[in-house]
Amino acid sequence: MKIAIRAQIAVVVFLLTLSSVASSQSKKPATVRLEGAVKASVNSLIIGAGIGPHYYSYIFAATRIGKKKFNDPPLIRLVYRQFQMDKFPERDFYELGERYRLKAIRDTTCDSKPADFGYEQFGDDRVSVMKLVDDRASDMIDEAAVLDCYTFTMTEFKRLH
Repeated sequence: MKIAIRAQIAVVVFLLTLSSVASSQSKKPATVRLEGAVKASVNSLIIGAGIGPHYYSYIFAATRIGKKKFNDPPLIRLVYRQFQMDKFPERDFYELGERYRLKAIRDTTCDSKPADFGYEQFGDDRVSVMKLVDDRASDMIDEAAVLDCYTFTMTEFKRLH
């Protein structure tokens, strides 16, 4: 009798565990509101096969992440997931350093250093693929610092005036 009750309890605990794991895996990642300006764009010289999304990296000075505002904006890696060629951020976003508000998803899998994602290796040559918005941006960017990464698409993307 005691063994049967213990077995039933074990089954219930197992099913509850499976249920919580399944529900945590099916949750959509939370979006975070970001505000700030691009300080550098990263233009890869390597072209993919054209299947699936393309990814473009930017170094973004975030004046706001979620509800938190910053007077001294931290730099983050902002990765744009492009699915269609006509859905690309306007040039002001990545060339003129205009201020933007967008929604993004925190993605720890792409946290990295500008020294890693801002350069590409071609034979013996290490080539910079980072384009700075202006000369002041070079003083802000510490190539050895690991930047938190956020991904975004063109949904909910707006220039601030």
